[in-house]
Amino acid sequence: MKFLTPVFLFLAVLLRAQSVDPEPALSAPPAGTVQVWQTSADGTQKLARLSDLSWNTGQAAATTNVTVNESIRYQEIDGFGATILDSSLWDADPAVRDELMRLLFSRSSGIGLSTIRVPMGLSGITGPNRTYNDLPTGQTDPTLAQFSIAGDLLWKIPMMQQAKALNPELTLMGTPWSAPAWMKTSGALGYGSLNSAYYGVYAQYFTKWLDAWRAQGLGVSAVTMQNEPHHEPYWYQGMRMEPADQIAFGLELGPA
Repeated sequence: MKFLTPVFLFLAVLLRAQSVDPEPALSAPPAGTVQVWQTSADGTQKLARLSDLSWNTGQAAATTNVTVNESIRYQEIDGFGATILDSSLWDADPAVRDELMRLLFSRSSGIGLSTIRVPMGLSGITGPNRTYNDLPTGQTDPTLAQFSIAGDLLWKIPMMQQAKALNPELTLMGTPWSAPAWMKTSGALGYGSLNSAYYGVYAQYFTKWLDAWRAQGLGVSAVTMQNEPHHEPYWYQGMRMEPADQIAFGLELGPA
């Protein structure tokens, strides 16, 4: 079992309506030229028109040779894939859904996706927020007696079982969007941090999920501690997890 800490880098460029120039009229560029429009990270350029680029024929001034030695291997790539969010649940004709799954996961007649990141719980982006141990405000469950993956049995597990049948080499990685609210400093799913008093309990929360999915024929090969650890969206699940918190929690999660 590997537990990984993802690092996500985002570049956000905010364009305020009152400061954006009216959209210029677009005209077809002359043959052989390419129009260039640029927005800079510091906001000084907002869809600014730059000089056109031109296609040129002929040989480059210098030639670079790249030699690939297939007998030498360095880092290995575990696979290529995507994340299955709760927005992946859709009400479609079974034949259409089966065809899409085949095109996504089959190694012989599809693109053969081989690695899938699975949210631990529902993120609430397109539906209700849900973890595997939600309780009324003020209640706690340190023994995780009320832990349940019943929600996963509705669509997420059947979907992954179908994907696994299409591609037996499929590997899964689990990622939580938030700990249960009663484990957090905020008492809420959308923001706040993991209460250090529950590090050990939250580690057992991970192991219960891994065991429950394994019982459904879905072994999980890796987990991450937190999705987007500096993002607290408020309106759907999120939990802040500083590097020091991840180190402290990792000391509980690893042995568990």
